[in-house]
Amino acid sequence: MAMSSEVQSQLSKSNTVAIGGNLAVTGNSGTGSVSALLRHQISPVSSIEFMAAAGLKALVGVQTTRYLHLYNCCNLQYPFVASSTKR
Repeated sequence: MAMSSEVQSQLSKSNTVAIGGNLAVTGNSGTGSVSALLRHQISPVSSIEFMAAAGLKALVGVQTTRYLHLYNCCNLQYPFVASSTKR
């Protein structure tokens, strides 16, 4: 059995937050993850996103988006992945 859910809310005219997660269960074992995103609209053509996720690996990232034209945009992504090591 598996399920996922996401909630998104606009905090202000230029800020949006989203929180989501999923859960999967097979027999007696299961896995899951959770993520959070904060999006800030800098201008009508530029935005920046801060995200964090946790599950099997932890991820923290920043993404900037700039719309160059009606159909073209440019993205810059800076992900930071932290993996756990079992001993």
